Amino acid sequence: MVKSIEAAAFEHGFNVILVDTNYDAKRAADYVRRLIELKVAGVLMMTSELDPMVIGELQREQVRVVFHNLGTAGEYMSNIVVDYAAGIKEAVHYLIDLGHRKIAHIAGPSHFRSAVTRREAFMEAMAARLPGETVPAIYEGDFKFEGGQRAAAEILAAKDLPTAVLAANDMMALGAMREFRSAGLAVPQEISVVGFDDIAFAALSQPPLTTVCSPRLEIGRKAVEALVMTIAHPSQPGVEIHLSTYLVKRESSGPPPQDKSSTSVCSRVQT
Repeated sequence: MVKSIEAAAFEHGFNVILVDTNYDAKRAADYVRRLIELKVAGVLMMTSELDPMVIGELQREQVRVVFHNLGTAGEYMSNIVVDYAAGIKEAVHYLIDLGHRKIAHIAGPSHFRSAVTRREAFMEAMAARLPGETVPAIYEGDFKFEGGQRAAAEILAAKDLPTAVLAANDMMALGAMREFRSAGLAVPQEISVVGFDDIAFAALSQPPLTTVCSPRLEIGRKAVEALVMTIAHPSQPGVEIHLSTYLVKRESSGPPPQDKSSTSVCSRVQT
C-alpha cells in the first residue's frame, strides 16, 4: 500500500511523509497533530482507529484528509471503504463448503472497529450457514504474529480442537500456523488455517496461506486520487469510494480430517 501511495503521489508532484501508528490510537493522534503543524497538503489515514477529537481538529484546520474505513465523506474529507465483512463471510462459506463445521476465529483487539466488524461478520456467517450449531469459539489476538501464536496455544489447550481457524489478519494466521506445527499438527491435513489481507508473506509461508485479499494497491491509488482532488478543488466535497475483497485459495486449507477420534494434542504428537 505504501508503495502504491508513494507512486501515485509522485505522479501528482507530491512527496510522502510516512509515520507508523503500530495500532496505537494515541500515537496516531500525536502524529496527526505533528503533521498539522507541518502544514502538509493532506493526510492519508490508513488506519481504522483514531480519536474522534483528532477528526474534529482536522476539520477545524481544514486539512484535506482521506480515511480508511473511518469517518464519513464530506467537506475536505474522503473515505475509502473496503467491504471486510463480505471477505470474512466468503472465507466462512468456503470452509463450510469444504466440509468444516467446527471453525474457530482469531479476532483482533475488541477496541478496534475493524476487528469488531470482522468478528461480527464471522458470527453472522456461521449462524446463517450452520443454524442450531454450537456457538463458534472466538479467541482475541492483537493483529500481530505473537498474538496469533498465543491464540493458537489457547486453541490447542481447549477440550475440542476445531478443524479450521479463520484469523482476522495474515500475521495472526501465520503465528497460529507456527504454533500448530510446533504442536505436531499438520496444516491443512489436521487443521486448516485462513488469514485476511494477502500480505506478501502469505504466499511464501509453508504451506502457502489461504487468505482474503484486501486490494491494497488499489486502496493506495484511490486514496491519493481522492486526496489530490480535494486539494486541487477546495470547494468540492470529498468522496466515498467502495472497494471489494476476494478469496485467494492456497495450500493451508483443505477438507476436514476424516478421523477426529483423537481428543488431545498429546495423542497426536505421540502417534
